[in-house]
Amino acid sequence: MSVVFVTDTHPLVHYLTGTAKKLPTKVKNVFDDAVAGRKSIFIPAIVLWEFSIIVKAGRVKLEVTLDEYVKEKFFAKAISILDLEVDDILLSSKLNFSRDPFDTIIVATAIRVDCPLITGDSVIHETKPCQILW
Repeated sequence: MSVVFVTDTHPLVHYLTGTAKKLPTKVKNVFDDAVAGRKSIFIPAIVLWEFSIIVKAGRVKLEVTLDEYVKEKFFAKAISILDLEVDDILLSSKLNFSRDPFDTIIVATAIRVDCPLITGDSVIHETKPCQILW
C-alpha cells in the first residue's frame, strides 16, 4: 500500500467531523496513520475551497473560525495542503469522467503527484481515472 495519498473532500469531512464510522476501516487507518506521521495525505487546495463552501452553507458546523480550524486540523504531522498548479487545470480540462469541476481538479491533482485518491465517489470508482483507495 502507498504511503502517500490525496484525499477527496467527503472522506476528509467525515474524518474531521467525527463521522469517520462512515469511512471504510482502511481509509480511517490511513488518516490515523497520517495524523501520527506514518503516512502522508495531501489535501488539494480545491478540497479546502469545497470544504469552505460546505461550512459556509451550514452543512458542517465549526466551533472556531475556518482560519483557526484549518490551522489546527489540516496540518497534522503528515497532512498538508497541496497547491493548485497549472498542470492540474490543463489535465482536468482533458478529463471527461465527470462534469463536476471539483472532482476533475482533485483527480488531476492525484494524477500529477502519482498518488492514490481517497474517495468514495461512485463516478470516480466506475470510471477509474486514477488510482483509488476506498
